[in-house]
Amino acid sequence: MISKQASFRTLMDDIKISIRFAVKNLITFLLGMVGVLIVTGLLMGLVFGLIMLLLSVLIGFDAIVTFFMSLGVLLADSNALAALPLVGLFVLPMLSPLFIALGALYGIGREIVESAGATAEGAFVWYRSKFLSLAGGGIIIALFILGPLLVGFWLVLLLAGPVLSVSSQAILTAVTVAWILLAPGLVSMVFPAIIDGHSVVSAVKTSLRMSRDHFDRVLSTWLSFVLMALVILAPTTVSQTILLSGFVDALPWTALLGGAAAIFTFTVLLPSLIIAQTRVYMILSGEDVPLESQETLPDMRLVGGV
Repeated sequence: MISKQASFRTLMDDIKISIRFAVKNLITFLLGMVGVLIVTGLLMGLVFGLIMLLLSVLIGFDAIVTFFMSLGVLLADSNALAALPLVGLFVLPMLSPLFIALGALYGIGREIVESAGATAEGAFVWYRSKFLSLAGGGIIIALFILGPLLVGFWLVLLLAGPVLSVSSQAILTAVTVAWILLAPGLVSMVFPAIIDGHSVVSAVKTSLRMSRDHFDRVLSTWLSFVLMALVILAPTTVSQTILLSGFVDALPWTALLGGAAAIFTFTVLLPSLIIAQTRVYMILSGEDVPLESQETLPDMRLVGGV
């Protein structure tokens, strides 16, 4: 039985095993992602068309044009936050196929953890069988992450006004960054739980419970991949800064670094994250997980891992 407690050795094993599985199943994940993204694009277009058709029937085409023009004015001025809920009414339903596509990849991750292999067709099986659950789970994840931020911004604007002091802006920025880093980790077990057969509500509860009871194990996995992504994207950010400073010669390097970083992120890092989170979920759920090679590293406990 693999330990549920977090330690440096356990974290390194999680990362190494997930990256090894991701590289081993690179073609499977790539074909699965391309396939579900094509279907997702078609579905997003269909959802947008249905929304526009419904609105045309209910309020008329002229009213739709007027509404979007008014929305554009709101987004352009200092009261843009007031328009965000209205934007969300359109954006979240349109993004639901994207949530389903991402969740379907967790199905591939589950197959890989269980049998060290999977097929690209498996993504479509999970896409179809968990369609509504994955869409609902994705929308709840988005609301969980963005909802508190919007409420917080509104409260700040209400109490402090549209013009904030430098110190207030710094505090607001720090809190926002901290929440954006923390919140996705708290709900990172939602998709693995849905793939495991939980309902949307049950999956959210399971994810929050695991994040509470095994805070260090769940969060360390998520933050490790965030850190790796930042390291990978750092050279691109630096080259873009140099380019904006007027060094036009940096343009080829910026394009090369950006392309390489994007390819590695979506073909290796994202599948590795999916596999790692799926594996952690199965371990914390008490399910049998094939014991892979465990490198002997110093067993240094992480925060709370006692």
